[in-house]
Amino acid sequence: MDCIFCKIIKGDIPCQKVYEDERVFVFLDIKPVNPGHCLVIPKVHSENFFEMDDQTYTHLFGVVKGLSQEIDSKFKPQRVGLMVQGFDVAHAHVHVIPLMASNDITTKRALEGRSDEIESTQALNEALKILTE
Repeated sequence: MDCIFCKIIKGDIPCQKVYEDERVFVFLDIKPVNPGHCLVIPKVHSENFFEMDDQTYTHLFGVVKGLSQEIDSKFKPQRVGLMVQGFDVAHAHVHVIPLMASNDITTKRALEGRSDEIESTQALNEALKILTE
């Protein structure tokens, strides 16, 4: 694969590596929200989390949890935020961000008056109910 994260893992592009093991790679974001903002990525290229094997998925989020605890200890933020949005690079990744203020990252987006989105959200909720029964 020729994505930027795969190149970082191979060492073709420099980064500030924080942690690495057989399944995941962690490095500092080059455009951090706050100091300590890291990216946690699987070493095997996967565009989406649901495409990962279960062991890598579970391991990756275990690393995210441990990293979050370390960031909380070292940076003393109000919160440690996680963000998975995936539009910048088509390689699954989790942003682990020390949040110093409530508006460092936001998910606010009004659905009021947008019946098409409200209906599709309700349909998704019904589909998820079936999966969890």
